[in-house]
Amino acid sequence: MVALQERIRIADEENRGKIASALLKAQMTIEAKIQEKKDARDKKLLENYIDAQIEYIADSYETAAYLIANAELSILETMAAVSEYEKRFGEKTEEEEKTEA
Repeated sequence: MVALQERIRIADEENRGKIASALLKAQMTIEAKIQEKKDARDKKLLENYIDAQIEYIADSYETAAYLIANAELSILETMAAVSEYEKRFGEKTEEEEKTEA
């Protein structure tokens, strides 16, 4: 009877060790899978952020190019207006400018 109880105790300890080992392995597997999902989510978030930034850069470049073109056009229009003014009204002399000030 004592020998049987000893064998049961030994078997119980072995089984507890196997269960503890299996639980540890399962926990590590679950943690690894959770980390993989987190990494995949982080990767996807970073990819989305990078894509959004690239789109923003392209939009900003287009806006800047548009504004530069408008500035150049404004300069040309102003130069044309100055030329027309000078043709129609002539250039002001220094005396006229002083008397107006």
